[in-house]
Amino acid sequence: MIIKKKKKKADCNSQQNIDVHNSGNDNNQSNNKANKNTEKIHIEEKNEFSGINLDEIDFEQREERRRGDRRRGYRRIDERNLVSRAHEEANLIKKQARDDGYNEGINDAKNDLAEFKEALNVFYNAKDDAYNRLSEDILSISLNIAKKIIKSELQTNNEAIINMINEVLGEVSKDEHKITLIVSKRDLNQVKDRLSEIIKINNIEAKVNVIEDDEVQEGGVIVKTTSGIVDASITSQLKLVEEALQMI
Repeated sequence: MIIKKKKKKADCNSQQNIDVHNSGNDNNQSNNKANKNTEKIHIEEKNEFSGINLDEIDFEQREERRRGDRRRGYRRIDERNLVSRAHEEANLIKKQARDDGYNEGINDAKNDLAEFKEALNVFYNAKDDAYNRLSEDILSISLNIAKKIIKSELQTNNEAIINMINEVLGEVSKDEHKITLIVSKRDLNQVKDRLSEIIKINNIEAKVNVIEDDEVQEGGVIVKTTSGIVDASITSQLKLVEEALQMI
């Protein structure tokens, strides 16, 4: 009986061991199943994120930041360049304005000088033209004035013809042997009456004759000597006056 009990007890233990084993197997199976499910989830998650490259995302972000920095840098450079160009343009405009003002002043001065020279030329040309137009009239007027002065002098001064003869004879050489005085008809008697006085005043040793000539105007005299002729007629004197006026 004891043996049977042990056997029964052994059977119970065996059964318990079996149950425990089976229970362990069930637990293991459950754990394995859970592990498989977890592993499946991880695999699915891994598959879900396998298409995303974190390095590429990080590189793109850094690149975008760099592009942003470059754009900001470019904007700052562009702003500085704009300011610099604005200053350069302003300086160029100022310099151009100064140069334009200086050149304009020079051109104005040149134009004024040219106008002044042209005005002078017009003035001198007008003077020459006026003189050329009036020279003949002036000469004629001057000769008429000279004639009137001479006529007035002859009419008021009875000594005019005597003074004229003494002046001419004062230039004649003392070595002359013969002298002829040619006067107007109106002056003939007066000259003959004063001839001795004339010879004495001029220390003349030559023979002196007095004749009349209708071509000789009153107050004039023509002196003939062996050396030549001295024409002191009024006509000759007026001709000298005319030549002198033409030389002015």
